[in-house]
Amino acid sequence: MTIHNTASLLFLIAAVVHVIMNRKVLTHYLNAKVGEYRRFKRELWVAVLGVSAFVMLVAFHALPLH
Repeated sequence: MTIHNTASLLFLIAAVVHVIMNRKVLTHYLNAKVGEYRRFKRELWVAVLGVSAFVMLVAFHALPLH
């Protein structure tokens, strides 16, 4: 268990350092992606709502309501 905890802590530290060192590149990438999604806003909402409705329908179907 100690090896697992140590490895996960090292991985977390490496991930944080990586994000900090590449902050500028990551923010430019995210801003570009947000701009792309704004063009497809209507279609994205329809897809999200459709998938959410389907998941809720399946989840409610599995609940015993008797």
